[in-house]
Amino acid sequence: MAKLRFEDQCLPVQPGESVLQTLLRSGTQVPHSCHRGLCHTCVLISPDPVPEHARESLTPLQRQQGAFLACCCYPEGDLRIHRPDTNGRQQARVTGKRLLNNNVVELSLEVRCRWRAGQNIILWRHKNLGRPYSIASDPARDGLIKLHIKRHAFGEVSRWVFDQVKQGDFLEVGTPEGHFYYDTDYSDAPLLLVGNGTGLAPLFGILQDALQNNHSGRIDLYAAAAKSDELYLVEELRKLRATYPQFRYHPVVTSGEALLEEGKQQDDLASLIRDRHRELRQTLIYLCGSASMIEAVSKTCFFNGAKRSHIMTDAFVSQESASSHSP
Repeated sequence: MAKLRFEDQCLPVQPGESVLQTLLRSGTQVPHSCHRGLCHTCVLISPDPVPEHARESLTPLQRQQGAFLACCCYPEGDLRIHRPDTNGRQQARVTGKRLLNNNVVELSLEVRCRWRAGQNIILWRHKNLGRPYSIASDPARDGLIKLHIKRHAFGEVSRWVFDQVKQGDFLEVGTPEGHFYYDTDYSDAPLLLVGNGTGLAPLFGILQDALQNNHSGRIDLYAAAAKSDELYLVEELRKLRATYPQFRYHPVVTSGEALLEEGKQQDDLASLIRDRHRELRQTLIYLCGSASMIEAVSKTCFFNGAKRSHIMTDAFVSQESASSHSP
């Protein structure tokens, strides 16, 4: 039986347990969120060899530093582990907070760091509780990091943001990370942006970045929600559509409710993409939202000619889902 040596503790790993599960079972509080290796909240450090799967999605620098994802690490032998250096965390001042719809709030943060629209950043409520959110703003246009945060019934961070955080507060955030952002090398290629729920957040940032950089290729943005009142940024996107002839905005309602306004489509996203975008060989594709949507649309795009290297994905895991994995 493998053992974990962590902060003067020696913890036995039960069969089939990950490092994260062992720590939580023992009552040790460590940052975590999705339990699926998507959010990177549970990064820990080990000087010992760890299974490759626990490191494959990390950057070369993180791997060099011995970082690994605790939720994806199933030890094959004893491991010495410790928390990462928290010097990467920094103070952010809340400069704005506005409702985008009944369940989504936009939080504007003044942070002294570099970022790209579409990257993610961890918002910390306290030392061991943080959640990753995508950046919905372009630094050249806004100068502020803007996050779209959906309120979840069991979301400790989202409920805190909705109920307690106010303008002028100082919060702690991590370092912006990720490669889900606009690539200026494709300034004349067609762009296909597809998201559901708050998957719109990084797509909106990428759209602004592309337009700011005079992207000349056609841009199609599909933003989906189950009901029409769950769509948001509709007016802002319509104004961009009216201003930039290369941009097309497609709001999508997937619940089958009656059409309320011109432009909304009653269909699932994969079917719409299949029927409307039959030739995707030269198209750069960004997909963000639920894992099931991303899987379906990725498959559709591939069968319609898209190169796998041209399909960028960013899957979200809801706090309800994350909570169901907690011990």
